[in-house]
Amino acid sequence: MMCMLATGACSLRPPPPTPSPLPPAATATQAPTNTAPPAPTATEAPTNTAAPSATTRATATEDPAGAATPGAGTPANGSPAPTTDGAAVNKAEFVADVTVPDGANFTPGETFVKTWRVKNIGATTWGAGYLLVFAKGEQMGGPRTLALPSSVGPGETVDLSLDLTAPDKLGSYTGFWQFRTAAGQPFGIGAEANQPIYVQINVGAAPSGSPAPTVQAGTLQVTGVTMSVDQASRTGVCPRTFVFSAAMTSQGAGATTYRLEAAADTPGFVFNLPAATESVYTGAGPRTFNASYTLQFTGSVSGQVWVHVLTPNDLESNKVSFSLTCQAATGDE
Repeated sequence: MMCMLATGACSLRPPPPTPSPLPPAATATQAPTNTAPPAPTATEAPTNTAAPSATTRATATEDPAGAATPGAGTPANGSPAPTTDGAAVNKAEFVADVTVPDGANFTPGETFVKTWRVKNIGATTWGAGYLLVFAKGEQMGGPRTLALPSSVGPGETVDLSLDLTAPDKLGSYTGFWQFRTAAGQPFGIGAEANQPIYVQINVGAAPSGSPAPTVQAGTLQVTGVTMSVDQASRTGVCPRTFVFSAAMTSQGAGATTYRLEAAADTPGFVFNLPAATESVYTGAGPRTFNASYTLQFTGSVSGQVWVHVLTPNDLESNKVSFSLTCQAATGDE
């Protein structure tokens, strides 16, 4: 009886309460919904950072210093490149060969004095520490550096002289000298104020004891002509300047006319070339005469350049090819 009563009591005990079900589904569904709005903000962040980058590039492109230094970058020593526009701080202009014109003849070992007349067309006085320095080519026994004889203000000219010696071997020789500031920055002549001045001579055999035969005027003959360019291919900020050099050999006395000719590979490009030139020679020769042509280009172009002798005989030089690719001012070439 006791056992049955106990069992009945157990049966009559109410069952434990069932826990209320949690609503995780609703909560889980709402969580992504609540975090979704920040997503557009994350998407906009890259857009907001891209704008300053574009602005920075535009500023670098429009930097006045870069625009004023076509084709020039910052040298390896970290010093700024020279300004080369019309208001260049340091800029020279070749005026004349006072002595030793291009193609002058000398015997092996003969000494001579080369004098250039140069004008300061920049905005700074060439004062203490400014030098004329040997750059390349044949030094001809000249000094590595030459101090300017006096201060040269903007608009003034100066004569610069070097004591030189003709090489011992026969041939044609050219030596280049360039200016340097007191701070060590090179500069020179030309549109970009970076071209050197030069001396060009021919070394021939010493004359024999017998006098040279007399050659009457009108018997001049141009026997050869060659063309070269200072740099055949260039890439950088425009405008850019190319220097084309012609060497003509002749014998006899008389006058010759010649002109620079060119052809472009770039469709529609038109060259602005100088007019024909006349040179007059005396004596029997033979001799070599050099002519230099400076051409400035404002846009990309490629082509060929040569010299055409018109009189007294018809003769053309070899054709030299050149190319220029213009780029935006973004730094070093």
